[in-house]
Amino acid sequence: MIWRIHLLSDIIRMFCNRLQKSLTERNCMSDLALSKKSAVPRQKNPQDLLRRREGLIGLLFLSPWILGFVLLKLAPIVASLVFSFTDFYMLTPEEISFIGLENYLRVLGDIDAGSSLSGSLGYFLFTVPIQLFAALALAAVFSSNRVRAKSFLRPLFFMPSIIPAGAILFIYLGFVDPGSGWL
Repeated sequence: MIWRIHLLSDIIRMFCNRLQKSLTERNCMSDLALSKKSAVPRQKNPQDLLRRREGLIGLLFLSPWILGFVLLKLAPIVASLVFSFTDFYMLTPEEISFIGLENYLRVLGDIDAGSSLSGSLGYFLFTVPIQLFAALALAAVFSSNRVRAKSFLRPLFFMPSIIPAGAILFIYLGFVDPGSGWL
């Protein structure tokens, strides 16, 4: 136990020394930047240009994902937040008006909302740690060398995450089958 404390104190001391060193280097650099003497202009490194180009190409490849995230995840969240401050009713969307925090005050005063929230929070606090512990325990057991049937057990535990995709595939194939399709 004592060696852990010494190790932790050494790590903290090393981190503080590095932080202090980097701060003094930055102060020296800022003094140089503020000096009236002009420094020699830095030559453009071709590797820097290549790195920048690679970064832009990476962003180009990420742009469909970013666009999908914004349209499918972020936009509905923002719309829900905006609608929470209005009296929006889907059957008459033209009669929308801003009501401020009235919806939130109504939820805070509702007994059913409080019991529902406490039930959900209790379920979350009970099930998440148990599932996390069980998953870590199973992963530790399956990665040990004592288990002989790894090649059988690993797919057995992975099957529940694959089966829904397979079921969706067969339903889709049933829809589009040209001979006896459902469409």
